[in-house]
Amino acid sequence: MKKLQFFSLLLGLVFGSLAFVACGDDDDDNNNNNTPKATTATLADTKWYEEQTMDGKFLNYVTYIFDNAGHVSFGNLDNNGADKKWHKWTRHTYDYTVSGEKFSWTNEGGTSTGTYSINGDILTIKMNGSSRDIVVKRMTGDVLNWYNNAIEGFEGYYGK
Repeated sequence: MKKLQFFSLLLGLVFGSLAFVACGDDDDDNNNNNTPKATTATLADTKWYEEQTMDGKFLNYVTYIFDNAGHVSFGNLDNNGADKKWHKWTRHTYDYTVSGEKFSWTNEGGTSTGTYSINGDILTIKMNGSSRDIVVKRMTGDVLNWYNNAIEGFEGYYGK
């Protein structure tokens, strides 16, 4: 009889411990592809850049500066001038709005909508009707220093 009680108690402990293991959160948020899930974060007060090249040669950086008042400024940052100093030009300023992962910007041509995600230092904007996604990197290191120290007001090729 003591053996029966012992085995009953042992069996109860085994099934009890299995209940805790079976109730764990084992949902796979990454769809089994081992890639980190993109997170959505605020765009306010962030600076991004895209390196443009042609035939393997550096042309310039296109910068995307989001302020906290709902404006995004597009510009160029390059050192291709005769003085070889870094210059920046603001070419366009759009109004932007963010709601969850929804993103839109408005200019004189109307409003474009899409989604955005931030995964580490990469910002991906998918605009409806766009032939490509906009994938840019967070402005850090040398690019941020060049941008902050660039000569403002230089009219150059792109104008103001």
